[in-house]
Amino acid sequence: MVEFFKCPLCGLRRIVNGWHPALLNDVIMVQEVEGAGRGRGFRTVSGEDATESRTTGLDLPAMAERCLKIVEICLRSTHVFASDLVDDVPWQLQEEVVKEKAEDYGYRESTT
Repeated sequence: MVEFFKCPLCGLRRIVNGWHPALLNDVIMVQEVEGAGRGRGFRTVSGEDATESRTTGLDLPAMAERCLKIVEICLRSTHVFASDLVDDVPWQLQEEVVKEKAEDYGYRESTT
């Protein structure tokens, strides 16, 4: 029996076997496509990094929020631990989160 899962980010159904998220590209690409002819599918005309382009209609803040929700869902499982993920978070993001949490609790950076 073939097992599928529905991607919580994009909603597409994927086959569990052979899906290797570590091998996926880290760039969020926005592509323009055109028809390749009847019954031949589509071909990519152009593509650009969505984080660098101002012309895309892609809602990156909503995507980022959804990604954080997916991480939260994974952490609620018994298979993923925060300690497994901490080393993979870029240090700049770690600093930003720590600073934001400190401000939430009333701590401010010293200017002296």
